[in-house]
Amino acid sequence: MLSIRLDIKISGEDAPPLASIVHKDNAYERGREICEKLKELIPKQQFRVSIQVIR
Repeated sequence: MLSIRLDIKISGEDAPPLASIVHKDNAYERGREICEKLKELIPKQQFRVSIQVIR
């Protein structure tokens, strides 16, 4: 089994509580799901807030 860790960054800052370990085959889909959900949950700002998933 090949698992990898997905790290989340919000506005360039690490968010360790949001990190997860997923199977390599599911990493892209899971990362996309996390980004889309965070986009919905983070309130609108007057400036751009970047959301990144890093393998």
